[in-house]
Amino acid sequence: PINTESDQYFPSVTKKGTMYFTSEDSITNEEFIYRSKLVDGVYQKQEKLPENVNIGLVRYNAYISSNEDYIIVPGYIKEDTYGGTDYYIVFRDENDNWSKPMNMGKPVSSKNRWEWSACVSPDGKYIFFMSDGLDENHEVSDPITMKDYEKLHNLPQNGLSDIYWAKTDFIKELRKRAEF
Repeated sequence: PINTESDQYFPSVTKKGTMYFTSEDSITNEEFIYRSKLVDGVYQKQEKLPENVNIGLVRYNAYISSNEDYIIVPGYIKEDTYGGTDYYIVFRDENDNWSKPMNMGKPVSSKNRWEWSACVSPDGKYIFFMSDGLDENHEVSDPITMKDYEKLHNLPQNGLSDIYWAKTDFIKELRKRAEF
């Protein structure tokens, strides 16, 4: 029930075994976040999550917390973007209601173009995330030499993807502001 003719990727599994993943809609070719519950050892038919989880113009590579109480979705929403794709968090209550999406802000969302593929450590203390940050203070010669190019290419914050981490304390503060 999970694998289809379309693409599925970036699975994230809860303690109860429910799998959250991105899947391409075979009709629109858009990507959406789905889940499939594990019942008696068998995954059930995938269900598309509501619009407040499937946010913005693009959405993919969602991470679900192990307790299934929040989901982090990289998305692009023109109204409140810091720069391009940002990280949004949507909280889930005990009745399977999902809150309005909230831009997670600093330290994970930034003015950079791309941010995706977040995950949280098993103990819930740290978030790991990707950003294509660019440090505009990198100095290079003019004209740039191959040696300078190689050096710049291998530095962090060179405009290519880097992995960062931060403490998750700010998620508790975001939860206090969640609107259902």
